[in-house]
Amino acid sequence: QKIIPLGEGRYEIDFGTNLTGWLELKLPQLQTGQVVRLFFADRVFPDGKQPTPIGDVQVQQASCVSFSRADGGTNFYQNYNQVSEFVSAGESGEVFENKFNYAGFRHVVVEGLPVAPKLEDATALMVESKMDFIGSFECSDERVNRVHQVNAWTLRCLSLGSYPVDCPHRERMGYGDCQVFFEGMMTGFDAARFFEKWFGDWRDAQNPDGSSTYVAPAITGGGGGPPWPGIIAEGPWQHYLHYGDPAILEQNLAHALRYIEYLDSRATDDVLRDWGGGLNFLGDWVAPGRGMDTGNFPSKEMAELFNNCYRVLLWQWVGNMARTLGRDELATRAATRMDAIRKATHAAFYDGSNKRYVASEQIYYLLPVITGVTPESEREAVLRNFFTCLTEKNKGRPDTGMIGTKYLVNYLDETGRDALILPFYQSPDYPGWGYMVENGATTMWEQWNGFWSQIHSCFASADNWLYRGLAGIKPDPSGPGFKRFIIEPAVVGDIQWVKAHHDGPYGRISVHWTCNEGTFVLDVTVPPNSFAFIKMPFDGKTHQVGSGVYRFESQRKGSHD
Repeated sequence: QKIIPLGEGRYEIDFGTNLTGWLELKLPQLQTGQVVRLFFADRVFPDGKQPTPIGDVQVQQASCVSFSRADGGTNFYQNYNQVSEFVSAGESGEVFENKFNYAGFRHVVVEGLPVAPKLEDATALMVESKMDFIGSFECSDERVNRVHQVNAWTLRCLSLGSYPVDCPHRERMGYGDCQVFFEGMMTGFDAARFFEKWFGDWRDAQNPDGSSTYVAPAITGGGGGPPWPGIIAEGPWQHYLHYGDPAILEQNLAHALRYIEYLDSRATDDVLRDWGGGLNFLGDWVAPGRGMDTGNFPSKEMAELFNNCYRVLLWQWVGNMARTLGRDELATRAATRMDAIRKATHAAFYDGSNKRYVASEQIYYLLPVITGVTPESEREAVLRNFFTCLTEKNKGRPDTGMIGTKYLVNYLDETGRDALILPFYQSPDYPGWGYMVENGATTMWEQWNGFWSQIHSCFASADNWLYRGLAGIKPDPSGPGFKRFIIEPAVVGDIQWVKAHHDGPYGRISVHWTCNEGTFVLDVTVPPNSFAFIKMPFDGKTHQVGSGVYRFESQRKGSHD
């Protein structure tokens, strides 16, 4: 925390980290009617520039206010019109603290004071929805730990007002893209009631024909696509897996079904086409080089492929909910609809001569495979091209946007290719979470390159893999709420140890593993009345255990005792 004189009676207070909340500022003696203005910003562009290893970040001047510095230069503060005014009553001991509004900020420019503020007189107060921590993660790599800390802090910054927002300053709306962090947030925070309330907002936002806004609580404006309201299908299912209460499925199944039926009604020959254009049919938003700074958004065909694959996922979640609730007829219908959409999507978008769909980018190879759109006869060829795209064309870096990144990481983890994920966290190269924290991110950015919002939901999915992959704590649908769960640690790279826990409905699940000189040692705590499947690296053995404290060991092939 520091105070920087700007000249002309202005001072910048830099709190060192972005946060959501408000400022408490003890004021000096002021005259009656004297006005003090405060400008809240999430970043500063000195002289309108912010150099990075990949070039200057573009300044969105419409979101900035500019002030001269004492050295004659100009600072552009990205403040999104977050401004407060204090009108003095002329009394001694006055304090500014706007409890009727909040801001997303790191920097506060204060103007109108007769003297410089003192550090001890300025306090930034974090304001958030009350959610207890029920998870923790740490490992031997400090950059990976920093990614976790930044991700968890971001989730807290986005959770004011009993619903998650895209950002706490520019739009402040409950966008459906917050689906990207369901797994990590539900593992790390006691967010059961928080999400129950938000799913209710989505039910309220739904129109009689099944369509919905892209944000909830409902408000006009804001772009999105089929995945945004689709959280009414995925969200309750993830909630059930993590917290174990089937009531959440009962509350939301009919609304999820109505939304999917609405999408089906807009399809022709089982293929959903772009019906709105612009910001009404988004697919994989803000992939590298396809962000708002370039305007080079995914093509119509790319969005159509993405959203038709997503329709398969929507029916899959509805089928899961229906099967759990004993709605066998609906579960059968869901399976039938999935098959029909798969066949139609493959026929509409597959380029057989090049073994690809619409674009040579990672998610457009991978999402059709994940959703079963790609027939078994073509899977090997499509996956070969996917891995070539990832490892050779992109040199091991993701080229995915916010939703695509979640499914890219999930697929690599579920297929045992976690070694390809670790560089996203560990490497300082662009793009990736490691790049963000290496370049000063204190909260997750809106785009991989740092353009625009510095406190955003888009890539706040980093904790998903840290809990499920490196720590290996995974829910089992056959025993929701971690009645039954899987421990399957990813032992990759130079990670020497991991410690993590999750406090589920049955108690604490803890994992501590080490790997030194080829010897893997795993300590696990299984809470009462629950069962764990321990899937060991190296020897491939699976151990089924009940409640208790256990130690397991295995040897890397070729190592010695």
